[in-house]
Amino acid sequence: MKQLSFLLILISLSLWSQDRLTGKNFATRSEVIGQHGMVATSHPLATQIGLDILKKGGTAVDAAIAVNAALGLMEPTGSGIGGDLYAIVWDGKTKQLYG
Repeated sequence: MKQLSFLLILISLSLWSQDRLTGKNFATRSEVIGQHGMVATSHPLATQIGLDILKKGGTAVDAAIAVNAALGLMEPTGSGIGGDLYAIVWDGKTKQLYG
């Protein structure tokens, strides 16, 4: 009985934990803060390709095109030529949003 009570206390404490950045209880995801840019894909190699392009001075659009091409090779049934590419792009020069 003591073991069961101890186990229930441990489980309840883990459910009460807070998100590490926001401090909110029961947060589903942690916030990620990027100072110079970020890339998120479904494949780590495609993510690295996008990061490399950004580090070499490429734009977010350059990185997105390269990542989409890489994912077409790495996950041909999920993306690639003829697939969907949803993007919202802010042009800082013209102050216009494209989507």
